[in-house]
Amino acid sequence: TCTPHVYEKLFFLHVPKTGGYSINSWFKQYFRSDEIQVNLEITNWTKQNFWKSAKCIFGHLPYQSLNRHHPLKEYLKVTVLREPTDQLLSHLRMVRRLRDPENKKFWHTYSTDVQDISLSLNGLNFSKPLHIAKWLEDCPAPGKVLFHNCQTRYFLGNPNELSLSEFHADEALLTLRQFDVIGTLK
Repeated sequence: TCTPHVYEKLFFLHVPKTGGYSINSWFKQYFRSDEIQVNLEITNWTKQNFWKSAKCIFGHLPYQSLNRHHPLKEYLKVTVLREPTDQLLSHLRMVRRLRDPENKKFWHTYSTDVQDISLSLNGLNFSKPLHIAKWLEDCPAPGKVLFHNCQTRYFLGNPNELSLSEFHADEALLTLRQFDVIGTLK
């Protein structure tokens, strides 16, 4: 017989626009505030000193890089994926809204690349699929990295490669096999 492993720690890889905000709220009910690290971003996880005390780590983090620096063997690894077209459109809309007045206080926290992308999305007509496809085709390199195969990139060793191939899909699938729970959002 096989005894299931009982985890005391949880790692949630939050792929953008896959319901993470709701999941984050749910996790906060089960961990004390000193045990949980949420809303971590690719740019700030290496600077943090919480690895020994955190029982729940949650954020937009590149899994392979994170696992290399801080092995996640002791963590229950969870993520949620979403139908790609829905995820892409939601992500595009969210980045476009970053420039809205109600988000002004957060504007400075985004890189100039993301700010430029947000501004360039201003004229995008979401009711015209060809308009969206043309914008994606013509967007600068940072936009391609941000939007093209976004979900896949979180499971790659080098998520910043400009062009992805079938090899990258295979790599992402191998990485996903390391997760204990993979949810889907419809």
